[in-house]
Amino acid sequence: MPATIVLVSNMGYGGANAVLLRRPGSTAADVILLRAENATPEVLSEAVVGLLTIRKARGDEPTGDPQVLRLTATEPVRNLAWAATVLRRLAAVEPREVQGVGRHRALEILLPAQQTRD
Repeated sequence: MPATIVLVSNMGYGGANAVLLRRPGSTAADVILLRAENATPEVLSEAVVGLLTIRKARGDEPTGDPQVLRLTATEPVRNLAWAATVLRRLAAVEPREVQGVGRHRALEILLPAQQTRD
């Protein structure tokens, strides 16, 4: 299941380091915004685990109205082994247009499905 990781310089949302946009019907339905100045493997890992938790509870595909969710860990999260690699790749890509977000450095990653299909 794809998710788009986007580095942004300013995103508001009360100083959050990571924010999830869930947008049904959008080309990039699940978008994780990372504040560029605080984009570390720890922050990315917390954000991805948060998205996977939300997908498990609410479904892999967003439904209903678009949602903006602050991603903060409620308990310590182990760093994902590939988080540093994704951040290095993200820093090296050219900015591109992300629907509804603007022009930023962005990468699509694939995450395992969290809900079984009927």
